[in-house]
Amino acid sequence: MPVARPPPTPGPAPTDRVRSYAGSVTKENFRFALLCGFAAFAAGLIMVMFATAPYNGNLSALVRMDPADSMAVDATSFDPSFAFVKDGHYDGVYAYTIALDPFARGSFHNKIDYPAYRYGRAGYGWMARLFCFGKPALIPTVLVLLNLVGLAVAGFGASRLAVLFGWPAASGIAVALNPGFLIGITLDTSEGFSAGLLVLALLAWFREDRWVAVGLMAFLCLIKEPFIAVPLGLMVWEFASRGKDAWRQRKGHLFSLAAALVPLAVWWSYLSVRLGEWPFAQSWLVEKPVMGYLDTMMRSAQMAGDGIDVSQIAIPQLAFVLMIGLAFLFGIGHALRFRTPIDPIFLGFVGVFSILSWWQLLYAKELFRILAIPLMLLPAVLVGAPKRWRST
Repeated sequence: MPVARPPPTPGPAPTDRVRSYAGSVTKENFRFALLCGFAAFAAGLIMVMFATAPYNGNLSALVRMDPADSMAVDATSFDPSFAFVKDGHYDGVYAYTIALDPFARGSFHNKIDYPAYRYGRAGYGWMARLFCFGKPALIPTVLVLLNLVGLAVAGFGASRLAVLFGWPAASGIAVALNPGFLIGITLDTSEGFSAGLLVLALLAWFREDRWVAVGLMAFLCLIKEPFIAVPLGLMVWEFASRGKDAWRQRKGHLFSLAAALVPLAVWWSYLSVRLGEWPFAQSWLVEKPVMGYLDTMMRSAQMAGDGIDVSQIAIPQLAFVLMIGLAFLFGIGHALRFRTPIDPIFLGFVGVFSILSWWQLLYAKELFRILAIPLMLLPAVLVGAPKRWRST
């Protein structure tokens, strides 16, 4: 007669497991984290040095403002040595303008195109305004510093996060090797800064510093709306990992994650009243899922026949789009197994970015910069979870 066995003892909840890994952060792992943070900072600094070399190291060149831009006169009035870039007009101009006119109450917001759309992503400019301490001439410097510090924090924090999940501490080097972050820092766009906040938000959430995490997530959404994938992804994880008991066990956490979306909704509502348009009204930036990628590949193939110089750009871009598309498809297959909380977050980002149009994908600097965050998360999704992370 077989001997009856006692039922297995339930294992700890996934979040508790992550917290229990804190003891594994040894001195050696901490040194790895410092090295990863330094590598990301150094890589960003080298990019800045080379990008500003033609302008004698003037950081205002990274704003990428044309001397005939509608903001040029104002920029010169605040900083007579402002470095303009011929035919330049990029997102740094919008961050600079938002820093000058944070709540679109002055006149500067009328000097940029699609102000509602630009102000829908105001967080980066707000931080530049905060840390320029009322001195507009410092805004270009602050924009660069925010990204450099963000990269250092992202590299360090990604290493610590990797250890909490049972991955090698050296995994944080992925930040320094991400081309999107290195491109963005030469354009005064927010990728490096937001990567640092994202890593801090995840570390805080997994260590049960709930309101710190929610505050960071809320601000991330104000930097760029695709970051709604973070609180929504964590909400999905709660239900996927706990099933029917998710609401009963984690009701407070679910409400907290939902609260992270409220500031973005309030800000966008304010903009719709103040500027008479919702920030997401730019239809040419949106395409049916995946169709924008296919359209980009077709355009790249056609450009390859437009002469030797154009083909040098078009042919690699065709390969880049294909490679990233295949990598994301492979990542989706792994993420659907829901082995770690990173999986639903990655799926959220891929879902948001699946509707990009060719306007945002046709050139490498756009492709890698815009997709920098899901590319940073991709290795974690592919590696998955060590055995101790699986449900018991």
